[in-house]
Amino acid sequence: MNTNLLLAKVTERGIAKAGFPKMIGMSASSWYKKLRGITDFTQQDIIRIAQVLFLSDEDIIRIFFPRKVS
Repeated sequence: MNTNLLLAKVTERGIAKAGFPKMIGMSASSWYKKLRGITDFTQQDIIRIAQVLFLSDEDIIRIFFPRKVS
């Protein structure tokens, strides 16, 4: 999960970070747990985020499925 890129996309769209969870139908506490990696984003979460932020398929992959280099 590339949290910095996700938050950059929120800012890029001119959306207040504090108001974003409500826009995607999520509580603030759930949003912050997911950002911190305590819980995972579901497929439906990713779809809603992508729709609100107008993310490309490439953006979705870069944000939610980054390649790990060992």
